[in-house]
Amino acid sequence: MKDTKPPKQVWENRYQRMQPEIPLTSPRWVTPYFHIFELKHVRHVLEIGCGSGELLQVLSDAGYSVTGTDFASSAIKIAQNTVPGARLVVWDTRHPLPFQEREFDLIVASLSLHYFDDNTLSRIVANISSLLVRGGLFLFRMNSKNDSRAKQPQTIERHYFSLEDCRGLLSGWNELSLVECTITYDGREKTVCEGLYESLEV
Repeated sequence: MKDTKPPKQVWENRYQRMQPEIPLTSPRWVTPYFHIFELKHVRHVLEIGCGSGELLQVLSDAGYSVTGTDFASSAIKIAQNTVPGARLVVWDTRHPLPFQEREFDLIVASLSLHYFDDNTLSRIVANISSLLVRGGLFLFRMNSKNDSRAKQPQTIERHYFSLEDCRGLLSGWNELSLVECTITYDGREKTVCEGLYESLEV
């Protein structure tokens, strides 16, 4: 039987072995969105599944106030050194995030949400919506069904998405951008769905 819980120990072990100077993927993938962030007056940013903090550092260097969560305490320890000015919290995303409603202008989740079943993921997206200001932004990357590993045996439970799956998950949001692209992740090519959505919740 597959374990449907996030693979906490797998990631704890990985970050304990990780060389912090070699991130899993380039954190600068967010920079093309900076002009939209400025138009939307983004100041306070949350990253869900921040890992060792490289993306938070890019955002912090650009002047944003940054908060990050990760369920691997070993990742948070690295992130504390990577971006000392960040607010960092060890947290399991299956549970409601420990922040105030409407606290953030932007929430980022880069390859951290495809470990959850449909019902759990829907609850997480609703939680994300509640934490955003009206008109706030949600930027994400998730495994694509067109990724080369989508049909291979999985060592840990993970899910794969089409662009239409993403649109279904985020029905009720305003789509600003949604594309399928190939990135370099952990030294290999990986196909992902990358989207930017605007919250319409009052």
